[in-house]
Amino acid sequence: LTNRTVLETETGAKFPPVLVLDPTDETDTVRFLGAGCVSHRNWRLQLVKDYAVGLYVDADECYKAYKKKVPTEKAARDALLKSGLKKTIRIVLARETDTFRFAKRINQHIEYKVAKEHFGDLLWLEMWRDWMTDQGGYHMKLPKGVEIRLTWSVDPENDKDMLTTEIRRRDRVLASKKIHSKTLAWGIYDSFLGESPLSESACGDISSRMINLAAERAGRGAQTIGA
Repeated sequence: LTNRTVLETETGAKFPPVLVLDPTDETDTVRFLGAGCVSHRNWRLQLVKDYAVGLYVDADECYKAYKKKVPTEKAARDALLKSGLKKTIRIVLARETDTFRFAKRINQHIEYKVAKEHFGDLLWLEMWRDWMTDQGGYHMKLPKGVEIRLTWSVDPENDKDMLTTEIRRRDRVLASKKIHSKTLAWGIYDSFLGESPLSESACGDISSRMINLAAERAGRGAQTIGA
């Protein structure tokens, strides 16, 4: 994995090689795997860049989840969507963002999938959507440059899957929300890594780097990721 800061070319957002998940434990880290840009077309059909999105993983856990699979992009995505693999989606806003629309876009992408997987977890999706919308304040806006982290982990206290959402600015956590729901965590990650992802560029970059990581760890002489 790369040891250098990576620049997402569409938005200019910078992705450091390592993220520390727990500020009280410097060993609790994940490493950059890949990134891309989420965009949309406005009413004039102009392409608007909304935010950069990158994925951070535990490289050893990542390889264990994937090493016995056929090296395809789908297999890479499936491995990354498994529970128990410590990972973080890091989003950097490329423009002032309406928090209602941000949450609604993800909600529309995954609501049916979450309901199909476990109908009761729609309650957790609604809770996350409402909390995310509230972070924009009265005007429901977050300024350019704000970072949103979506960490899928297992809570050591009860061994349950947990989605931790953080709103950050200049390495300071402005707000944080933890929801214990495996289905919600899977659904939100699926919106970026599953079929018809919000960012084809991010999904493609992450999948191909995952394949390279597996080849590198298997000693096949694959080119080092990020080199």
